[in-house]
This record gives sequence, C-alpha cells and structure tokens, in this order.
Amino acid sequence: MFVNVYEPGDDTWLLISSLEKLRGEKYRVCLDLGSGTGIVGIFLLKNNICERVFFVDINEYALENTLYNLIYNNLLDRGITINNYGGNCFRENMFDLVISNPPYLPGVPKDLYDKALLSGPSGFETIIDFIDSVSKVIKPSGLFFLVYSSLSNPRIIEEYLSMKGFSIINKFSKHFFFEDIIVVEAIKK
Repeated sequence: MFVNVYEPGDDTWLLISSLEKLRGEKYRVCLDLGSGTGIVGIFLLKNNICERVFFVDINEYALENTLYNLIYNNLLDRGITINNYGGNCFRENMFDLVISNPPYLPGVPKDLYDKALLSGPSGFETIIDFIDSVSKVIKPSGLFFLVYSSLSNPRIIEEYLSMKGFSIINKFSKHFFFEDIIVVEAIKK
C-alpha cells in the first residue's frame, strides 16, 4: 500500500463481491475509473473476466501502486495505467465494461488523499462527472458498475444515470456504521 493512496475498504469489497456474478463472462476492453491500488481491475484480469483493463486515476501514487500490483500479479501485459481525470482520453464506444469506485462523501478535498474520498459539497459532484465521462466511452449494451453512498444523494445519481442513457439492472447495498454503500450495475441503452 503506497502513501497517499486510498486503501481498499468495505466499498471495494462490496464492488468486488458484486462483480463475482461476471465469472465465466468475457469482456475485451475494460476501464477501472478511479483505480486507486488497482485491486478491482486486477480482480477482473485474474479471473479472466477482462482481456485488458485501462486503469485511470489522477493520483500518480495510485498509478504507481497499480503498476506495482500489476507486476506483482504478473499482469503487466494486460493492464495500462493512465493519469487522467474522468477518463476523457478515450474514443467513444471503446469499453465493454466500466467499473468505478469514485470519491462519494460530501466535502471539499483539501489534499491529494481527500480527492479519493470527497466528491464535493453535496457528495455527488465527482460521481456526476464520472457518469458523464463513462456515458461517452462505454459501448451500447456495455455494463457500468458504480459505487456510491447513501450520503451522496442516491436519487440524484440514479436519475442522472437514467438521463445519460443507463438502465439500472441490479443494485447491491450494505450498511456500514453511518451509511449504506451502494453498487449499481447499469447497462448503456
């Protein structure tokens, strides 16, 4: 675990648990948006769910951590790390599967580590930016797994997903301390 990198927590494990249903399925090109340590994208590679994963984060330490984990797991030939905000460096309709565990807590980030946790004053601002980006780069009928919190105003997030052409097909949630962590599986119409 590198310094200034979001440590995988309950939200990460809930996302991985929700991705278990994809075992046996094959996706050619996948995107891990806000990849942190890369653990979720590496799960997809190790289980042969994705042939190739693009790992995108704005935190250079996170990308170094991802690169280290790709090498450690002998997956460097199937993972690509990119320093970018929102994945805006890709062509339209490029990805079959997108996963994202973006910052989702209400608050304004003050430093690099805060950017992995805090999404803006209402808790959904970064999530909305990520949905905008994903709506452009995911293929029609592509799957999008998105993590957020009951503190992030789920109604606004889910309405925005619909407005951007996604239909929620599954919803997973688990209660932790003062919030519910939610993972939605959405399909691009």
